[in-house]
Amino acid sequence: MATVKERIAKVDADIAAQKAVRAALLKRDQKAERVKKFAESKAERAADTRKKILLGALSMKMMDESEVMRKMVNDKLDKFLDKDYDRKLFNFPIKSAEIKTGE
Repeated sequence: MATVKERIAKVDADIAAQKAVRAALLKRDQKAERVKKFAESKAERAADTRKKILLGALSMKMMDESEVMRKMVNDKLDKFLDKDYDRKLFNFPIKSAEIKTGE
């Protein structure tokens, strides 16, 4: 028959084992939550990108159909675009070149 000290030691060992299981389950749950949030974030970014593509396609169609729309969008783009790469993409003069030459 086990002594009281042995029974206490066994209970303590069981408690330690249960704490380890609990910690592992919490860690697994936290990882699952991170994976879920990442997937949601990825889906939101994909949807946002899709919206931008569709809006761009609509804008381009409207620009093809209306010279007024083309001029308006080009004027707005010229003011909006700051990066040299973006300005080159739309065949606008590079702003840094304008500053250097005083234009």
